[in-house]
Amino acid sequence: MDVIYRFFGTVLGVFYGSSESLALSSILICMIIKVLFITMTKNYYNLPKISEDLKPQIEEIERKYKNSDEKRRKAISDLLVSKQYPFASFAVYYALMMAIAVFIALTTHYPEEYIEVFNPEASRSFMMVPDVTQFTFPALKSSYPDISMLRYLILPIAACVLQYLQETYMTSKSLVSKKWFDVISLPITFGAAISLPQTFSIFWIVYKLTNFIHILTNEKLLNKNGLTSNIKKK
Repeated sequence: MDVIYRFFGTVLGVFYGSSESLALSSILICMIIKVLFITMTKNYYNLPKISEDLKPQIEEIERKYKNSDEKRRKAISDLLVSKQYPFASFAVYYALMMAIAVFIALTTHYPEEYIEVFNPEASRSFMMVPDVTQFTFPALKSSYPDISMLRYLILPIAACVLQYLQETYMTSKSLVSKKWFDVISLPITFGAAISLPQTFSIFWIVYKLTNFIHILTNEKLLNKNGLTSNIKKK
């Protein structure tokens, strides 16, 4: 495990050297990872992206099963399976990003140990949070019942709200059922946000915001090019 921490410490150090901010370093890492893995989830975040060659087949299925939602969804699902549509990409990507966010957060809890260029005198605050390296739950306990404890709740709540909004939106657009994932992912996100250092929540907020930008941008392009249809409507 120490090898993993030192790896993330090195990665954080690359960005920390110029910014001297653990929060900003986490944000930059998240954005770069999003760019690097953008092709991994392009089908999912395209809601899904319907290419020109699939559009006529899907429209034919809509006409054939216009009076049966169940048969229509099954036929479309079978078509996408035959085209090797990556149904599980959202779960794989979530697990990958969760692992990265967890290790970054744990590494920032011991910055002096794992980040060679860390300046002990540098500010660890971010927005209203006085110290992003503290574990959230102990920080809440130590500040209770002072109103200042709310400062440690802002980022975890924002991370969970964005998680819920994005997955709810994606479920409403999905051609296949993914409610099981929504039920699992939100409690996991909440547990990580409330128990890990605040750098996890910062990373997760940026991750979800970049996802929304990806989703809305692609949806706009699809609508502009006439590649969307009413197949997503339940």
